[in-house]
Amino acid sequence: MSGTKRTFVTPLDAVRDNDDEGLGTIRQENGKFYKWVQYKEGSGTLDVAAGDFVGYTDYSANQVTPDASDTDNVGAGVMQAAVTADAKYCWIQIKGEASLNTNATGSAGNLMKFSADKTLAAVAAHADVGVAMALNGTVDSVILDCPF
Repeated sequence: MSGTKRTFVTPLDAVRDNDDEGLGTIRQENGKFYKWVQYKEGSGTLDVAAGDFVGYTDYSANQVTPDASDTDNVGAGVMQAAVTADAKYCWIQIKGEASLNTNATGSAGNLMKFSADKTLAAVAAHADVGVAMALNGTVDSVILDCPF
């Protein structure tokens, strides 16, 4: 196994046309973890802002979308930049405390899952994949623990 990458070409809010970091690269800064992914708009042709939640369209290809209908409802992470075009490369936050643009459905302390476009909801069944824990009553602040 090669060593951990410690130098990065792009800032966390970068959006690139090319794979400048290597798809799937993991980055740690200030107690939070990030992953370099390829953004897909999905069948709903959705754009995203920093703070929107996305899910995997293809985990093995490190591709994400905010369009829940194009995923298996497996949450990927929180966008770090606005993206308005398909097939761009960017960072998502996958672990640590994060703020969401859209209030999720649930309560403080709930285990959360990717449930609808750009947002989370409380886990309701054993088959749901939990990716975060709600920190407050409005559920706009979570602790992420997304698969990487």
